[in-house]
Amino acid sequence: MVGVSRIEIKENAADLKQLMHEQKSASAKERLHSLYLLKTQHTSITEVAELLGRHRVTVQRWLQEYEQGGLNALLAQPVRQGPPSLIPETVQVELVAKLSTPQGFGSYGEIQAWLADEHDVELTYSGVHKHVHYKLKADLKQPRPVSLGQEPQRVSFLKRS
Repeated sequence: MVGVSRIEIKENAADLKQLMHEQKSASAKERLHSLYLLKTQHTSITEVAELLGRHRVTVQRWLQEYEQGGLNALLAQPVRQGPPSLIPETVQVELVAKLSTPQGFGSYGEIQAWLADEHDVELTYSGVHKHVHYKLKADLKQPRPVSLGQEPQRVSFLKRS
């Protein structure tokens, strides 16, 4: 019969159900659910695909991953490829170090100029902002205005340690 699974599922149904409930991602739950259905109901791959709302070939690919590498291969998240960063790794390390100093940078424009002048990296202002704020999760060091009549001893007393 076409679509009948000849795969041997090593885990028992209770373990599969427990693993399925422990998963956080929907894709991992769905993949384990396909194994659970095949283990408990002895249905065909086509029926499992219809129950899960997936194409038969997708379920077959999941089962092939399971056969080749077990549960680890089935539940492994694919490595997503994106465009390479416009800022080289060595420059990023230096940028993080400079951002972690008390002086840091006063604006994203300063970072943009620093990258262009010292490292020949041309980025737009919004590109610098996205990289520093979202990817590096760093904050700019902008000092607050200070009164000229302020006494340093009283200020140091108020600072948190």
